[in-house]
Amino acid sequence: MTFDQAEFDIRCEWGEQGIVRLAPISDVVIIVDVISFSTSVTVAAAPPGTRLVLPSPNGATLTLATKNTATLAGCFRNAKAVATATMRYGPRVAVIPAGERWREDGTLRPAYEDLIGAGAIICHLRGTLSPEARLAASAFLGLQNDLLTNLMDCSSGKELREIGYEEDIRLCAELDADDIAPVLMDGAYRKAEPIRIDRSGKEQP
Repeated sequence: MTFDQAEFDIRCEWGEQGIVRLAPISDVVIIVDVISFSTSVTVAAAPPGTRLVLPSPNGATLTLATKNTATLAGCFRNAKAVATATMRYGPRVAVIPAGERWREDGTLRPAYEDLIGAGAIICHLRGTLSPEARLAASAFLGLQNDLLTNLMDCSSGKELREIGYEEDIRLCAELDADDIAPVLMDGAYRKAEPIRIDRSGKEQP
């Protein structure tokens, strides 16, 4: 199909239509909603016993749309951990930047932070990259040295700052601060068991 990026191992496409086209032909889907669904899920998956309900028109809605495909939540805080966790599911990975919604009509607004967040994860994935995945990775590599400033100044960051949540942006910008890969199990995200990799790059039992 023209839009499914099926000839590549690592695919990247926006929002609900990205899920529709890529999830059925992928081994695992990574939802990237940096501000702030994926970041909140990552932080909440750390303390044992934590239960958190996160209504979200973006990340949570996309999570429900993946159906039977293995699903992870990724952000800057857990980019490497999530990329490593995909090894358990297979080589065909769909990375889905969630984007935001325009208040006026609810249509998709491609979000700077989700594109760069997707790129942070893609940089750790192995396999052939679609042009869309290469774009996300290149965007991250070009901006990784000043994530906080760029998150503060992008549209989503400015929106949070205007309502007094500047510290949340700082939390979102901490690259690989958590060794946690939230995986969807029985309708809820839970901390995936860590994968141990030997020197040859193979998973150890």
